Amino acid sequence: MIKNKNLRSITGIMMALLLVVGQFFTGGADVFAASKQVALNITDISLSVGQSQKLKVSNGKKVKWSSSKKSVVSVNKNGTIKAKKAGTATITAKASGKKLKCNVVVRKPSAKKKDVLVAYFSQTGTTRAVAKKIQKLTGGDLLQIKPQKKYTSNYDKLVKIAKKEINKNTRPKVTTVAKNIKSYDVIYVGYPIWWGTTPRVVNTFLEKYNLKGKTVIPFCTSGGSDINGSLSDLRKSCKGATIKKGYTANTGSTTEIRKWLKEIKEIGNTNPSNTPVSTQKPIASPTVIPTQEPTLAPTQIPTIEPTKVPTVTPNQTPKAEPTITPTTTPNQTPTVTPTPDSSSSENGKLLVAYFSWSGTSEKIAQNIIAQTGADSFRIERETPYSTDYTETAYGDAKTEADTNARPPIKEPLASVAQYDKIVLCYPIWWHTAPMTVGTFLESYDLTGKMIYPISQSASMSRTQYEESVAFIKECAKGATVDDGLFTKNNTEIQSYIEETVMK
Repeated sequence: MIKNKNLRSITGIMMALLLVVGQFFTGGADVFAASKQVALNITDISLSVGQSQKLKVSNGKKVKWSSSKKSVVSVNKNGTIKAKKAGTATITAKASGKKLKCNVVVRKPSAKKKDVLVAYFSQTGTTRAVAKKIQKLTGGDLLQIKPQKKYTSNYDKLVKIAKKEINKNTRPKVTTVAKNIKSYDVIYVGYPIWWGTTPRVVNTFLEKYNLKGKTVIPFCTSGGSDINGSLSDLRKSCKGATIKKGYTANTGSTTEIRKWLKEIKEIGNTNPSNTPVSTQKPIASPTVIPTQEPTLAPTQIPTIEPTKVPTVTPNQTPKAEPTITPTTTPNQTPTVTPTPDSSSSENGKLLVAYFSWSGTSEKIAQNIIAQTGADSFRIERETPYSTDYTETAYGDAKTEADTNARPPIKEPLASVAQYDKIVLCYPIWWHTAPMTVGTFLESYDLTGKMIYPISQSASMSRTQYEESVAFIKECAKGATVDDGLFTKNNTEIQSYIEETVMK
């Protein structure tokens, strides 16, 4: 009897366990099924007139297809598109409550001139800006290289993902197709520098095609590195192609790009109005964020893809495509800190004021304070900037720079009347000083005072630094602004402080 009761108890327990386990696996299957994304197999494609391509929607039901320009590209109910005439169009697939889009560019090959494709990968929008200018100057077609799995907009996470892909030399899948690649004579390939080389999605795209006999011309955006370090990996993916001299965007201006194109003899030494003009309208695509695109670029924050171009180099803290280089740690509050040995001499009392988002400018300022015994003041926005690189670089920082805003600063000093000299440390953000620096300077009567700018950035563009000094001169009315120092070298900074500031 006891044995039977024990047997029934054990059986009951086992049944209960099986039920729980069954529910677990069933739930797991449901979760797995729910995680499947409705997606289009191709998001960007180039075709020649007469070519067709089948588009497919995965995990979608009752797909309805439409074309924004039926005269350029038609699409049937099965998702097969056909190129009819040169131009651009967008194919839309409506499925499961979502709208999925495929950008299409159609070319009619020319027997009289070179056929040009400008293919690019852009994480933050910087490389895209350069690509569009090349397209306009060369008359080429514009095609964006997109990864099947979109990269995160979180800068720190992106750096880790990029490093892993490069270390393992992986080939992430892409949703971009150049079906008419054979019709192009010249292919420009653009990308941000990631860990000193090409993002691996670029290699994936190139290795899908036979490029023998083609001319491949690379261009890049970066927060610090130039294009040379990426060429070895690029060549491996372009077997049989002729690789021409590449271009690293400094200012990323049309003038700079035109000069490069003339040097490599891809456009003539003619008046700009006589250069080829593309008939393709740029395809709108979401801007994914400073670079640096991260040189994975900009120091911190944008130098970033346009030239503001992020560059991620293994020994560099990626945080720079606009050279926005925020160097202020958002969670720190500005305080005036008099040091016990405040520097007050016949040369005048000194204040070291600094703005720092990433910590770089703060370290520079702290070294100067230790060297001089000066008072210090941290310039911080009243509403702290986000600690997320993309959010700050491509959000508040860019908006403030574009609108020349003066955001309120936290706990401003009541006066700076007691100081004769002010050392001003800051990063480059979107080619100039952060706008909060302007707020600080314009809050006080600086008549008769000396201002000593000290700055740095991921790209270390001298032009951008000079723009920042011009900005400081505009904001520091009545003050004398020194040419300052643009460096990350602590020895150079110490010498400048000793020989110029404390002289």
